[in-house]
Amino acid sequence: MNYDGEFAAIRSRNITEETCRKFNVRISPTGDSIRFPYYTSSGRICGWKERSQDKEFRWVGKNEDNQLFGQNLFGGGKTLVCVEGEFDALAVWQARPNWPVCSVPSGAKGARKALSKQLQWLLKFEEVILMFDTDQPGIEAAEECVSLFPHD
Repeated sequence: MNYDGEFAAIRSRNITEETCRKFNVRISPTGDSIRFPYYTSSGRICGWKERSQDKEFRWVGKNEDNQLFGQNLFGGGKTLVCVEGEFDALAVWQARPNWPVCSVPSGAKGARKALSKQLQWLLKFEEVILMFDTDQPGIEAAEECVSLFPHD
């Protein structure tokens, strides 16, 4: 896959270039979209989600191993924050550097399916915080996803 583009701050979201470099988020060569990479379990980029300035999304390639955005960066630990979208993941990282964070690839509606496919990885963390949006789809997704995890 030819994953190219420039690293730059995303000013509309107050996301720094440093944060974009951490997550390998790039501006497309034409400058009209933002690219969020997805990896295989072996660490190879297999595709990316592209968001246009018109807020339209499209996939290039295929998320072969059903990885979560950011999953390739963290192997386990104390706490993981899981959010609905890639911009949310970047914002959490920027607000709390060194907090492992990931996002589901398809928003609230696909959250349970996405997390269930990566449950083995998620359970490498002592605590998983579901930080979904407070709209109705986000609340419903959080309620559905919490049942995936063992209770204390």
